[in-house]
Amino acid sequence: MGFSQLMKEKKKYSKLIKEEYDFPRKNKLNWLVVLNDKDLLVDFVDALWSLDANFVVVTDFKLKTFKNVCLKEQIKREMSVGFDFILCDDDISSLWDYMNEGIIPITSKNNHMSSILKEFDPIRNTGNCFLYEGNNKWSIFYALIRYLENSKFSFDNKNLVKNVLEV
Repeated sequence: MGFSQLMKEKKKYSKLIKEEYDFPRKNKLNWLVVLNDKDLLVDFVDALWSLDANFVVVTDFKLKTFKNVCLKEQIKREMSVGFDFILCDDDISSLWDYMNEGIIPITSKNNHMSSILKEFDPIRNTGNCFLYEGNNKWSIFYALIRYLENSKFSFDNKNLVKNVLEV
């Protein structure tokens, strides 16, 4: 599938995700959160409601939900292309699959794919992800905010998706 076709698919499935999880339509971005550290996840989810984005958190743990935060034990794999990014920690084996769908990773610098993951530089249009250093909610939140700021520029966001697909 070519880049323009992938972008059409992403737009189509983005709308379906908003319908499926009854998310606010005004939120432009759909984010997938896969953090295996339960303590970290509890701290982190409480901050997500304040962001102008929709979040599907993959967990079997019971947490507080919000209008823009949905908890699921698993997602429909065919809909995953509609996510803009995936927030994950070191313990995710399917990151490559998500990247092949043009989903931007936000992950730990210590991820098992660290040899091919490079921090996005919007000045040079290089890099394919956003990395966080410490395994704590503040480092992760900082990476999320950097991505959120970058996503406001559609040119940068398209280049980032292209960079992810070129890995």
